[in-house]
Amino acid sequence: SSPEAEYFRTHVLRPDQHHLKPKIIMADGARLVAHTNSPDLYIYCMTSEYSDAVMKEFGCDACLEIIHPAEFFTAISHVIRHKGRFDGLGPITYSDKTTNYLKPHQIHPAVMKDTHYEYQKEWRAIWVPRKEPLKPLFIDVPRAVRHCRVHASNPSIERTCPGKPGSASHIKR
Repeated sequence: SSPEAEYFRTHVLRPDQHHLKPKIIMADGARLVAHTNSPDLYIYCMTSEYSDAVMKEFGCDACLEIIHPAEFFTAISHVIRHKGRFDGLGPITYSDKTTNYLKPHQIHPAVMKDTHYEYQKEWRAIWVPRKEPLKPLFIDVPRAVRHCRVHASNPSIERTCPGKPGSASHIKR
């Protein structure tokens, strides 16, 4: 049995077909393509570096700088504790997603992006859902926002953002 046939048997065939003995003949230059997906997770995306260009790309005119990350993510984790368990925080690995099928990536797909996006300098915080999520999770966590600083292209936004001392209102985007 060739490595190709074994890969096909374990990754392509249904369990009731595993007894089959496929014969795989690969022409020169042929490729096996498999898509790696992550299970559903709650993910908070951010960047490690301010960039006007990236803000414009995402259609944003304001951002929050997280000045106390541990306290920020603890506050979020507390609010969603019944929906998900905090699993970690870290930078995205930017890499070519093409790899040899016999040596798949050792990086979880939720923390990996193509090198084309490296300019985003993304970090992600991840929570594992306690049960299968049916829809995105939108939360309001004033305690988390206290650990942020507002950066905006329009000064009036800074006056109305949460986390600003004395502010009672906040922006919903």
